Amino acid sequence: MSLASRANPTPDWTGLMESARAHAGFFTAAEAQAHHISPQLLRYRTTTGWVRRELRGVYRFVSAPPTEHDELIALWLWSGEEAVFSHVTALFLHDLSDALPARVHMTVPPSWRYPRFAVPTHVTLHVAEAPPADVQWLGYVPITAPARTIADCIAANVTAAWIEQAIAQARRRKLITPATANRLRRARPRGGA
Repeated sequence: MSLASRANPTPDWTGLMESARAHAGFFTAAEAQAHHISPQLLRYRTTTGWVRRELRGVYRFVSAPPTEHDELIALWLWSGEEAVFSHVTALFLHDLSDALPARVHMTVPPSWRYPRFAVPTHVTLHVAEAPPADVQWLGYVPITAPARTIADCIAANVTAAWIEQAIAQARRRKLITPATANRLRRARPRGGA
């Protein structure tokens, strides 16, 4: 191997495509760089329509078939794979209420290392720990478990009717125990909308 070939390794598009397959065709600029793809080459492939820039530092192969949660996958990668979808977004994803969130709610840990990034305008970030017991996976993205989701919504003063509907639905579907349902009901503020 010559010195020149070690200094400029061949771009590994095949390896990047394999890696991106684990995220429905999405990848980060850092992953591209790890596969010896320079920012200039990535920009060129974007302008030629081979890949598409989704968010700052997040791309997708155009040939990847769409999924139901493409936007969420891109946002999760944007967060450095540290965020968990939570609050009303998780309520919606668990199909626990009629809530249709106008914003995407994500919880990031206090140690989140990307606070300098501009948060997309339609995203609300919450800073809190989400231990593994409070997290489930929905396809390619992590979301808070039903009990944690409802507790987060209670703490955020989400509409009481949605909270009651979520508790009843989670209990009916055996996603929470009767004791957890009672604890969540006791935690709800009295009265309200």
